Amino acid sequence: MCGSNEQSLLYLWNLRTLYIGPLFEEANIIIPAAATLIVALEDDMKMKSRHSDQLVRTRVALLPPGVAFGAETGESLIANLYLDPVGRDLQCLKPRMRACTDGIYHAAENEQELIAAFRDIHQQAPAPADTYRIMNEAVFSALPASFHHEVDPRIWQAIDYVKTHAIDNVSSETLADHVGMSEPQLRRAFKQATGIPLRRNRRWHRLFVTATMLATGMTLTDAALIAGFSDSSHFNHAFREMTGMKPSSLLRRKENTRIFIGQESGY
Repeated sequence: MCGSNEQSLLYLWNLRTLYIGPLFEEANIIIPAAATLIVALEDDMKMKSRHSDQLVRTRVALLPPGVAFGAETGESLIANLYLDPVGRDLQCLKPRMRACTDGIYHAAENEQELIAAFRDIHQQAPAPADTYRIMNEAVFSALPASFHHEVDPRIWQAIDYVKTHAIDNVSSETLADHVGMSEPQLRRAFKQATGIPLRRNRRWHRLFVTATMLATGMTLTDAALIAGFSDSSHFNHAFREMTGMKPSSLLRRKENTRIFIGQESGY
């Protein structure tokens, strides 16, 4: 089991985010704003969809964005990989899951390889570039030559704009004008491409900005306010809903949490 003194790791890249440490402390409903690959490194985790009583016991789970679920993992080590925002990673990984229960994909074909790779990352805490390489080899290797996932370049423009203006109160109209679409057209196209509403993507990037500021030594409260959350209650709600953790838990473990910021060169 993961003891309270064992380090947690948080890697922040442009397209993906990886957390390894205790997670899902309470039986809350979690609604991730990005497709998520979850790997239990020590024992089975128990999961179920908000709309079902059917329990899933698994070491590896793949969740599309917006799928509301509950999970129990206690203090066990969990690798939580938030995937790219436009669904390419999700479509790549779906065929490798041998079962799907109420929207939760599970029973990965390469389960032991995934567990071993994330255990190694946790034990060694490599630099972001090395971690990205290890993760790519274990999670995304052996893509079929025919694999193709096309996304409207205007959606990439919108995502990049949201990232670079995450702390600004930019209107949807301004964003739509920036990418050359009407606001209703952008909202529809964004939801179709990413699986989540535009406003939820903005909130997700504000969490990303908050974590980046934590890496510079800023307090959690100050970082959340600067990132654009109206108050601590607003931030606490968003953080718990999207990650399954209470911000106070991250703050308690701050001295045992290492945050790395990297820049991948692409998929």
